[in-house]
Amino acid sequence: MADRAPRDRFSGCFLSSAGNTGRWRARWRATLSGWPQPLARAFTLHLRSLHRQGGSSGSLPPYWVPLAAAYGRAEHIPGRTIDDLLWATTCLSFAVRIQDDVFDHDADAGISLFAAPLLQKEADLLLARYFPPASAFWPAYTGMIGTTIDGIARTAEIHRNPRASIATVARMYMRECAIFAIPLAAVAAIAHRRRVPQYLMEAANHCALVGQAVDDLTDIQEDLQREKVNLAALFLIGDRRPTGPRTGPLQVHIAQRILFSNRMAAFFSYLRKHLDKAGSLLHDARMDDAEAYISSYRAALSRWENAAQYARSVSLDRIVRSR
Repeated sequence: MADRAPRDRFSGCFLSSAGNTGRWRARWRATLSGWPQPLARAFTLHLRSLHRQGGSSGSLPPYWVPLAAAYGRAEHIPGRTIDDLLWATTCLSFAVRIQDDVFDHDADAGISLFAAPLLQKEADLLLARYFPPASAFWPAYTGMIGTTIDGIARTAEIHRNPRASIATVARMYMRECAIFAIPLAAVAAIAHRRRVPQYLMEAANHCALVGQAVDDLTDIQEDLQREKVNLAALFLIGDRRPTGPRTGPLQVHIAQRILFSNRMAAFFSYLRKHLDKAGSLLHDARMDDAEAYISSYRAALSRWENAAQYARSVSLDRIVRSR
């Protein structure tokens, strides 16, 4: 697709945070300055590779950034505090992301061994400024991290099954993204709320699913080569459910479905439905800033679909001319 989709997922290619890399540049420098130089250098190279994957600087930020910022403003949380919560979540996301990259053979195990605990320590120390040890925030915090790790492991297993249901994969994707509810939970705790509003959690889940599904479409060929049948592949397969991995024939079948069926349009319709649900929830709650983000995402989704359909038309034209 011509207009690169934002990367904001774990399995395969999770949070590269192209926008966050620029936003937190000074904080990254301060954090890495305290690390052993070889580790800091290796992690910086890894960070740059993720930045390149994430697309142009104009890409949309990960969904959890505008949602947490909008919720924080609604609860009258100071901007500096919101930034701290987002930075802590960024560190946590990279701590998990690095380990997932090692799991997928996309990063050196040495980086994960040392960088991941240092990043989690950075997040823990920052959040400890706002929450004492006895705060009810901490059980929620560790629970969300655990849910994300569980979701990653379960998704990796499900991706090996070409007969998995779309609904099951979607649920696991939402579990993977539990860690990104941490800034929402932190805002709720600081505002002395018992929990994050249900509408906000539901909107976050819809956004998480869309982001991961778009990423799936970008990574579909690479994932199939690794015998991973992601959500986009399952959607394009449609009613056909192979009994074995057969990734070679499966790649051919998916290519035929993209070219000669309306499954691509149905896939984007599925994504718009989830974005519309998120937008409706935020509209009803009068979270205008977050709703504006959904509108921007919807417009970007239309651009990606147009680019995909244009590429499809070009391919079909070449097939016709070759006959």
